[in-house]
Amino acid sequence: MPRLRIGIDARILCNRRCGGQYTYLTNVVQWFLRCRPQHEYFFYAHRPFDGEWAGVRARTGGGRLPGTLWVQTVLPVLAHLDRIDVLWGPGQVLPLVLPAPIASVVTVHDLTFLRYAATMPRMLAGTLRAFVPPSVSRADRVITDSEAVRRELEVFAGGAAKTTVIGLGVSERFAPIKPERIAEAARRHGLAGPYVLAVGTLEPRKNLSAAVAAYARLADRWKGRLAVAGVRGWRWSPREMPGVTWLGFVPEEDLPVLYAGAEALLFSSLYEGFGLPILEAMSCGTPVVCSDIPVFREVAGDDAVYVPPRDPEAIAEALAGLLGDAARRGELSRRGRVRAQGNRWAGAAERTFDVLCEAAHSAR
Repeated sequence: MPRLRIGIDARILCNRRCGGQYTYLTNVVQWFLRCRPQHEYFFYAHRPFDGEWAGVRARTGGGRLPGTLWVQTVLPVLAHLDRIDVLWGPGQVLPLVLPAPIASVVTVHDLTFLRYAATMPRMLAGTLRAFVPPSVSRADRVITDSEAVRRELEVFAGGAAKTTVIGLGVSERFAPIKPERIAEAARRHGLAGPYVLAVGTLEPRKNLSAAVAAYARLADRWKGRLAVAGVRGWRWSPREMPGVTWLGFVPEEDLPVLYAGAEALLFSSLYEGFGLPILEAMSCGTPVVCSDIPVFREVAGDDAVYVPPRDPEAIAEALAGLLGDAARRGELSRRGRVRAQGNRWAGAAERTFDVLCEAAHSAR
């Protein structure tokens, strides 16, 4: 295989708390560096980013330009100067003009900005509406996290013929944890006794209001807590109420332990492009209760309990049924672990690398 010069829009790395997209990029690139070290990798970002990346050439800076403008003006120049073979946009957008013969690949994680625009800041939704569809049109190859997003993309932006579905992976650190580690982490996070875990940025799309309302209906039947892990996002703030623990940002090393210690994961999002917490919880042996939406059916199959996300009473009933049935929890735990084992970052990263190679070779 000819040696490639691969450029990566690394702006996601400027904020470790970016959640799923940060996890996606770091795991995929770590595999690139470990398993395809003969190629050259370039990171581009409008400001310095976290972490040390041996084997990567970092190009940062661009004055005071906002990230969206920087992508369209500075990034193409840097890619040209570095003689990049292929540029990857892992965060949904690409420069709309790239010097020939640079090939391009864009990953589109979700279409929240079109499907559920009211659940995100208006300016961000408008920016994505302006740049994602033309990025898809301009790209040589497109990657989506799920078949559900691929179908949506075909309707809203075209590009079906050049789109590859590559599901996300789970790190091997997500696994059953020894009880003493669970107990220690629970103490540090103020979780005494049993708890149901909810994971997600505090924003309307994650539908945490329904999770809290469901817990309130459950509290007189189950003597445990609802623990919510996630940073504050947009237009949704935590409210103090008995039995609910707001954990805020949870470090990477603690998240698998909190999953493993939970009686169940409650993931009640209105919309997602994939739903990585489902696989993370399954890998830790934790049963999953999640929204009955197409992408979650795709990810979890028959190995989760599905609920209507806008119906707190139905969510509470589903939780009560699961929490009161140890045999069912054990069965879902076993089946979930088997399902999650088929989704590792190595497979996702290798397929992503193959798509980058295809794009580079087609441009030549």
